[in-house]
Amino acid sequence: MKKIILSFFAVAIVATVSIAQGKAKPMKTQEERAERQVERMDKDLTLTAEQKTKIKEIMVKRDQAREDLINKYPEKNDAFKEENRKLNYESDKEIKAVLTKEQIEKQKQLREEAKEKRNKGNENPPAPPAPNNDKPAPPPPPAPKN
Repeated sequence: MKKIILSFFAVAIVATVSIAQGKAKPMKTQEERAERQVERMDKDLTLTAEQKTKIKEIMVKRDQAREDLINKYPEKNDAFKEENRKLNYESDKEIKAVLTKEQIEKQKQLREEAKEKRNKGNENPPAPPAPNNDKPAPPPPPAPKN
């Protein structure tokens, strides 16, 4: 009986693993990723058709450069992180040049809200308040006399 139960569990585990591996999503192309990002930006910032086209071009160019970085630094060391930071900074600068002042402010506000939301989820519960040590401690009770 034990062998039957163990065999059942083994088959269940193998089936679960094979199903989970079969659901892997194919990698999206740079254009598809850029299009999705532009759609999100349009939803939040109400972009014009010209802005959408320019921003998509910037994002595709950034993704191509990032792919080159990944190939150059497969171990993703500090040099990769620094170059990736520069890449993000430059593409953000190019995108801001396409946006209006109102859109830039709205984008800044949305990023701050997202940052707060991320940080709120990472916070530990608040520590209990520290005891108030302003008052001197009461004197110890007198020792019993024998």
